[in-house]
Amino acid sequence: MIAIDLQNDFCHPQGLQARQGRDVSRVQEPLLRAQSLMAEARRSGVPVYLVQNQHSAASDSAEWLNRHPDPHREQSCQVGSWGADFCGFAPVDGDHVVPKTRYSAFINTTLANDLRSAGRTSLLFAGVTTATCVESSLRDAVCLDFLATLVEDCCGAYTDEAHQRGVRAVTAGFGEVRSLDEVILAWRAADDEGNVA
Repeated sequence: MIAIDLQNDFCHPQGLQARQGRDVSRVQEPLLRAQSLMAEARRSGVPVYLVQNQHSAASDSAEWLNRHPDPHREQSCQVGSWGADFCGFAPVDGDHVVPKTRYSAFINTTLANDLRSAGRTSLLFAGVTTATCVESSLRDAVCLDFLATLVEDCCGAYTDEAHQRGVRAVTAGFGEVRSLDEVILAWRAADDEGNVA
């Protein structure tokens, strides 16, 4: 299970996205559902990878900063800041925390190698925002020959249109789309059959 950017700057009412005018109330329910997915994954023996956006002067090139009209605006998830902390939860023993500095969890990280070393080829994606960091990560996973599933109600965006845009993109050719309930039912059925997750 890959949880993307469930951090204060993206999800908390006092985080950077909220201060910049985005409606973070729209990601509260997906945040709680993603936490439920994490808890169920741990119960079923499915590894949880928490992808944590982290930025600093060393990671943010001029080209990266200039993707926006105002390259001098406040940057999210600065290393060591409250904004970079996970929102409303903390990793537990056995979780894997993966720092990233770009939209995709696979760019300049060890995630792909870590997953392959653990024998994992099928990935479930949750997090924020659906059409940006979650979709970017899922697309890269597919290109790296992983099977990818978007857990739709465990993902969120600041508008319904943005969320649906990401869901449509995944459905059009990148992976499966499932709900939290469907995933839980599948895991519990596997548990009942004695299959290892």
